[in-house]
Amino acid sequence: MNFRAAFFLFSAEMLLGAKPSFAKWTDKNLRRLQGPTCEDFSTTHTAGAPPSTTPLKAAEIVTWAYPMTMVGDTAEIGETEGYCVGLGTAADEAGGAICTFIYVFETNEVVQGTITASDVEDPGEESAVRAITGGTGKYEGAYGQITATPSTNGTWVHEFHVCV
Repeated sequence: MNFRAAFFLFSAEMLLGAKPSFAKWTDKNLRRLQGPTCEDFSTTHTAGAPPSTTPLKAAEIVTWAYPMTMVGDTAEIGETEGYCVGLGTAADEAGGAICTFIYVFETNEVVQGTITASDVEDPGEESAVRAITGGTGKYEGAYGQITATPSTNGTWVHEFHVCV
C-alpha cells in the first residue's frame, strides 16, 4: 500500500470517528501535551518539633508523623510523615541528616494523593526548601518545591509549589 492510500484510509477512519489501534491516549499523555498544571498552597502541623532540631549521629534514624491542616483552618487534611538518617559530624560538620518527607492528603480518611520531598537538613535551620521528588494519586509525577518555615506559635508552615 502506498503512502497516499494509507493516508486516505487513516483520514476516512478519523472522519467516521474510529480510533486506529495506535491511538491509545491516556490522561497522562494528554497532560504531557498540554503542559504542567501547577498549584500553590500552604499547610501546617502543630504536633511536636521538627526532626532536625538536634544533630543526629552517623546512621542514626528519626521518624515522625504529624496531623496536617491547611493554614488558617483546623480541619485535618492528612499528615506529614517521614524519616531522617544522620550523616554524623565526620561527614558533615553541621551534623546534618538526609531526610525524606511524605505529605499524605486525605478526604474522609481516603487517601487522595501523596507528595514526597527530600532535603539535607541541618540542626537549627530557620527554614528549608525541599525538592519534590514525586507523588501518587492526584499528585502522580509531581515536581516542584516546598518551603518549610517555623512560626512563632510553634507550628511549621509548608508552602507548596507543585506541578503535575
